[in-house]
Amino acid sequence: MIKTLETTMSHAIYNNILNSRGLSKPLIPIWKMNISPEEQKGLADTLREAYYHDDLEYYGKEAALYYAVWWQRSYSGGTQSERAIAKSAGIPAEGSDLLYGCARKAMAELGIIPIHDTQYHYFRTLLVQGGIPINHIVNNKGNFNNYSIFLNSLVKSVSNLNTELTADLVPQLSCVSYLPKSFCNDGIYEISIQIASVVSYSY
Repeated sequence: MIKTLETTMSHAIYNNILNSRGLSKPLIPIWKMNISPEEQKGLADTLREAYYHDDLEYYGKEAALYYAVWWQRSYSGGTQSERAIAKSAGIPAEGSDLLYGCARKAMAELGIIPIHDTQYHYFRTLLVQGGIPINHIVNNKGNFNNYSIFLNSLVKSVSNLNTELTADLVPQLSCVSYLPKSFCNDGIYEISIQIASVVSYSY
């Protein structure tokens, strides 16, 4: 049987996330919706069930939300990967590319503009929709203190630079020495630049 949108599973969790906030579409960036741990589990359950029903292609918006909330609530240091995100949702490694592809395709529909410099960074864009990786920062007091120092220094750098600061340039700044090793990745750099830019422009 040829599958149509009508023959696929329910989008209940996605609709509940929106309806509970009085929204007709997700806020962008996604972190503004403050998706709860319970809602994160609901997204994971939906995506896993869709995968095993061969329906995952219809769940791009749920996948995009899940990428963001995984970064916000589940990332705990180390390398970020499509496989790690899929595994956290109960999807096997061989389904990780499909999950990522679905999330990426949903970006345009959701109004998410990809980060780009000399190339487009879709994976990083999906992650930083989750904002600050709260779990990784607050679970270690030293992480929080060092990140605060780094961010204050980054604000000064953004204010003083005559060129646009991008994630690939951050490792060249002296303030990166304040970051724990597990914070030294493009996802952290990108969201930090966004925060520092807003702060510096408000002065």
